[in-house]
Amino acid sequence: MTLSRIIGLTTLTAMTALLIAAKPSKSTARKIESVMKRMSKPQKALKKLERSKLFTSKDFKNNIALLVKENKNMLLIKHPDAEFNQLSKDLNKELIKMMTLIAKKDPKAIKKQWGEIKNYCYECHDTYKED
Repeated sequence: MTLSRIIGLTTLTAMTALLIAAKPSKSTARKIESVMKRMSKPQKALKKLERSKLFTSKDFKNNIALLVKENKNMLLIKHPDAEFNQLSKDLNKELIKMMTLIAKKDPKAIKKQWGEIKNYCYECHDTYKED
C-alpha cells in the first residue's frame, strides 16, 4: 500500500462522521443498490475462481468484464459525497488495469491486482454500506 493510499485511508477514517451525513437520495440509493446487486454475481464467481487459482481463465476475464461494465454504471450515479464518486473512479482505473494484466496472462500480477480491487470494494463498503 502506498503512502498516499495510507494517508487517504486515514483521512477517510477521520471524516467518517461527516461522510455518513452526506446520504444519497432514495432514488440514488436505489440505483446504487441495483448496480451492486448486478455486481454480486460476478464477484461471487471471481471468489470461487480465486480459490482455484484460475486467474488466467476465460471465466475470470469474463467476470472482470462484467464488473467493468457495472462499475461504469456506478460512475453515472452522482452520490452527494465526493469520496464515494472518487472511489468509483479509482475502482474503474483498477479494473481497467486488471483487463490489461489479464491480456498479458500473468497470474501473479493478476492475483495482486485482484487484491487491490477487493481493497477498494472493502473500503467503500466499510464506509457506505448500511447493515
